[in-house]
Amino acid sequence: MADLQERLRNVWAGILAVEAPGNDPNKWTLLSCSKVYLINDGEHDLTAELDLFDPEQANPNRDPRTASLGQLKRGKALLIDELKEGDGLKAGILPLLRYQIDLVFSDGVRLKTWFDINGGFSLRRDRQEFVGALNTILYRLDLNHRRLGKWTLVGWDTFADEYYSLPGEYNSEAEVRDAALKRLEHLDRVQADAGDLQDRVLVMRPNGTLYRYLREGSPG
Repeated sequence: MADLQERLRNVWAGILAVEAPGNDPNKWTLLSCSKVYLINDGEHDLTAELDLFDPEQANPNRDPRTASLGQLKRGKALLIDELKEGDGLKAGILPLLRYQIDLVFSDGVRLKTWFDINGGFSLRRDRQEFVGALNTILYRLDLNHRRLGKWTLVGWDTFADEYYSLPGEYNSEAEVRDAALKRLEHLDRVQADAGDLQDRVLVMRPNGTLYRYLREGSPG
């Protein structure tokens, strides 16, 4: 498990955001284009395959697609997607997109991973990181482990606007929903005063899609 976490820390996605002219600092940062990279800061070369789709069907202009990304050597960065106005950017704002990436390391280790672009929330200053291979700063997005064939839970930090991993693997939707209810009951205790900022619990299906878990009778 320690080796898995180390590999996930050292391989990450980054957004190069090119601002549109005339941005108002008090409003959303509007973009003329945005490039998405995969960065390998680990000890092993790797090859990668991309599966791109829109988990919330929010961007009908972005067709699902699968592509072989080829080899990514250690210490290097690889362009995996480019978003332009009318092809992913809507009114100059980042879309909601899911990227699933299968990684095969040179020592034979295989990992199925995923990350989301979460609209404009992906462009936070605390996510900026310098990438020597590109000699520029990217907005960092960490990869999450995708467990094939299992139902799992994912947390959503509403204050930080980002996902975080939750332990456990489940064989059925009934099992994972029981676990989700227990997680919500735990959040009720530890975040009793959070109100609308209480963390959310999401169910990840075996195919990688997500939905928010709500108690029976809760408004959607």
